[in-house]
Amino acid sequence: MIMQWDAADAATADALRSMDGDAMVEWLEDPGDRISFDVDKAWHAIHFTLAGHPWNPTGSLGSVVLGGEPFGEDIGYDPARWLSPDAVAAAAAELDALSPEEFASRLSFEALAANDVYPQMWDQAPAELIEYVVAGYSTIRDGFIGAAAASQGFVINLL
Repeated sequence: MIMQWDAADAATADALRSMDGDAMVEWLEDPGDRISFDVDKAWHAIHFTLAGHPWNPTGSLGSVVLGGEPFGEDIGYDPARWLSPDAVAAAAAELDALSPEEFASRLSFEALAANDVYPQMWDQAPAELIEYVVAGYSTIRDGFIGAAAASQGFVINLL
């Protein structure tokens, strides 16, 4: 399972809401020049580290990975979710204030393991895991800051 983010303006999000699953998949597979990224399997560790809970999407930082309003058909592990431009801007401000180094200092592999955070690999070499998760966080942070600057929201998919 990977989490994917694709930036869009509100008009595009409205159009996506009326697409069937096949059309949505086509849109996802052709990112063109929009901000589009995934963080492989690090998404759940990033969410847990930002939100302090394995599944709660509360607050700006909680919305970064698991937030947004579901819409459309299930094209992966659930329907896509729309995180509005205002929500992206609020999260981007908090992410901008949280450096990758500070994020790394918040990582607790013991807590990830104890909370059964996907993909349950938190007993491996810590240096490699830190690099893996922090690289994913940096990708998300940069993507949110870029999308906020362009007044865009995100379509978020668990694929």
